Amino acid sequence: MQVKHKIEIGGGDLIHSQRRRSLTIFTNSALLYNVPDVLRVEGRYFYFDDTFDNCGVYFFFVEILVLVSCIVTIFLIYIGHRRMQASLVLPHIVWQIMFIMFAIGLSAMFLRLTLTKRMLVPSSIVMITLFSIPAVLEIWWVFEMIRYYKQLRTNEVINRRLRRRSQEELRSAFANGLLQFQKFNDPLFVTSL
Repeated sequence: MQVKHKIEIGGGDLIHSQRRRSLTIFTNSALLYNVPDVLRVEGRYFYFDDTFDNCGVYFFFVEILVLVSCIVTIFLIYIGHRRMQASLVLPHIVWQIMFIMFAIGLSAMFLRLTLTKRMLVPSSIVMITLFSIPAVLEIWWVFEMIRYYKQLRTNEVINRRLRRRSQEELRSAFANGLLQFQKFNDPLFVTSL
């Protein structure tokens, strides 16, 4: 018997499954939409001054890697939430931290390219904003996911203790004879063979 507790943080469910699925579908659709474009232009975008010529294949593989890792971690967090297993939430937290580092690194690279005049300033502002806003939101979300992970770990410990305690109580009830049928212990009860 497993006891499941509803997890509430900040007055509501931590995982808003409908919103999260919609956001994931939108993000993955945007990534899928851009994948062929990355191969087609071979790294020559309007905002770079021939910096990444013939790098389209590398950008393609980076985008596919991000897309696949996003799908896998969302799948694991869904299973972890359904089964109430904290260990399945950890890959999502690791992915979020890696995404934050990736976004900060790209923003720093765009800033450096702008300062060395290898990227246009308006394009740099757009790209830095494009990666900084999701990074800030992911920083907030990673703290929420860590709180969720801690809550799941606490629930696992409580469930394990409850199972262990109920098993011990069941064993002691059998040992003390509390679960035996009283009619079999009654000396007046005679069984016919």
